[in-house]
Amino acid sequence: MGFSGQFVVANSDQPLTTLDVFAGSVVLDRWREGSWQVLQLDSGDQIDPEAVLESTGTPCMFVHVYDSDVGVVGGLSLSGHDWSAVLDLKTAQDYGIPLDAMGISAHGEDIPAAVQWAAETGHIASAERLTHVLTKSADPFVESLFWELAEALGFSFRDDGAI
Repeated sequence: MGFSGQFVVANSDQPLTTLDVFAGSVVLDRWREGSWQVLQLDSGDQIDPEAVLESTGTPCMFVHVYDSDVGVVGGLSLSGHDWSAVLDLKTAQDYGIPLDAMGISAHGEDIPAAVQWAAETGHIASAERLTHVLTKSADPFVESLFWELAEALGFSFRDDGAI
């Protein structure tokens, strides 16, 4: 059985774990790039993306991971440059995940919005790399695709060493 839970990418000068929205969350690991942070949360924690956006006042991204096989991605911003995608589209389709009902494009229409979202974070995204990541299959775990996605969005996270 693989990992099921969330990766949360958000910006805060203080550790994300000190924000009320994360109170009581089980944080499995965390990484940083300046004030940008990634939290890996246990499957029992269902953090509201809108609450994180409101709490930090900056764009945020969530990746809901299902058994290390599929990642459902959502990026939110205050300006409305929201986007969504799926990591390992083929497996998501094989699992019968209702991507259309969830408003997730299976054809890359949200890549320009993802590039704009990254610009709002102060990063430069590569549309070519995003296309590549969003068409790949997990090999063997979708978590590696999350890190490739973060890099394609212009991030360069390092282990926080705090956990």
